Amino acid sequence: MDSSNNFRSIFLIIISTALGAFFGVTIKDLFFELNVTTIGFYRFFFGLILISPLIIKNNFNVLKTSNLKFYFFRSGLNILGFLLNFTALGLLTLEKNAALGFMSPLFATILAIIILKEKIRLYRTTALIIGLIGVLIVIQPGLSGIEIGVIFAIIGQFCFGLTIIIIKLTSKKDSSLTILSYQYLLTSLFAL
Repeated sequence: MDSSNNFRSIFLIIISTALGAFFGVTIKDLFFELNVTTIGFYRFFFGLILISPLIIKNNFNVLKTSNLKFYFFRSGLNILGFLLNFTALGLLTLEKNAALGFMSPLFATILAIIILKEKIRLYRTTALIIGLIGVLIVIQPGLSGIEIGVIFAIIGQFCFGLTIIIIKLTSKKDSSLTILSYQYLLTSLFAL
């Protein structure tokens, strides 16, 4: 990768992170004014609008797939995950919610071992254990129990972890544009 590609990648990561933070603050602000289903619908609908030119440019060929059942399942998981995480975002501090957001890669790793029969080495196992310890530190489960927002966030992150596995399965046959198109198309419909 040359330096211009490195710069572009870094720039896109910074923009993505900034937009993600803005998105989180906006959802937290809207939580008491709109229901989470409405917020979810607009999130996916605007995503669909943004990728529509690419779908049209490819003469809708990106919608040809043999993985339709996976896309329906993934869209259902996306809706559930986003609704749970949007609710958690309204109930928890931004810091706690952001920290819990790192659970989806942990779940994806565990699910990859179980579903995809992937092998992980010692350094990944160590990272997994450290990540789980970090989550426990954030959750701070004491005698008073775990906050309901934390439970929502954990279940939502599990849904996202499972969608990562579905992406890995579907990417063997479909392009990333096909995967993204179905995510926004079906999830927008389900969120109605």
